[in-house]
Amino acid sequence: MALRALWFALAILVGAALAQIGLPRWPKAQPRDGATTTTATCALADGDATRLLQPLMVRNAPNDAVVLERAVHALNIARKHCAYGWTDTALGNYAWIERWVAENR
Repeated sequence: MALRALWFALAILVGAALAQIGLPRWPKAQPRDGATTTTATCALADGDATRLLQPLMVRNAPNDAVVLERAVHALNIARKHCAYGWTDTALGNYAWIERWVAENR
């Protein structure tokens, strides 16, 4: 029992010491300069994906919740990729959304 308390106290001391040192934070990905607006290709693909999801949202069946959740998550990721200027990756995400909705209709 005393050994566990010793390990716990040691872990707290190490954590406090590391907090005082201030370890460097992982840098967040930032959009490239001028890439905060989406390209026309991304805008068209986004509109198509949104139109694909619209009937599922209107129908709102119990089985659609999982499909919608994953598709909306992929849509958000694709939009971020467009904002970062990674159009090829974003178009791959939009294509995945089309396949996902087609498989789960």
